[in-house]
Amino acid sequence: MNVSYEWLRAFVPFHETPAKLRDLITSRVATVDELVPLRADLAPIVIARVVEAAPHPDSDHLWVTRVDDGSGTTSCAARPMCKPENSTLSRRAARRCLTG
Repeated sequence: MNVSYEWLRAFVPFHETPAKLRDLITSRVATVDELVPLRADLAPIVIARVVEAAPHPDSDHLWVTRVDDGSGTTSCAARPMCKPENSTLSRRAARRCLTG
């Protein structure tokens, strides 16, 4: 059985590291055969909810979107997007967080 560390944290709040949790589960419940980290190249990808979308004022193919990634702040981006009549504002969008 594969279980996500984040899924377990959402189900039962705890503060142990993945390795500590593995040891705890192995000693108390069942043997954990393997601890597999997510691919490091996927770490900067965030799933966010589109909360607002409007046509870009200087482009006929870009939309300005405001997204909520759950961190408590929203951000804006100009990006290609489906026309609003073809989608809903609550749709989710994957975006790569750029730093620096």
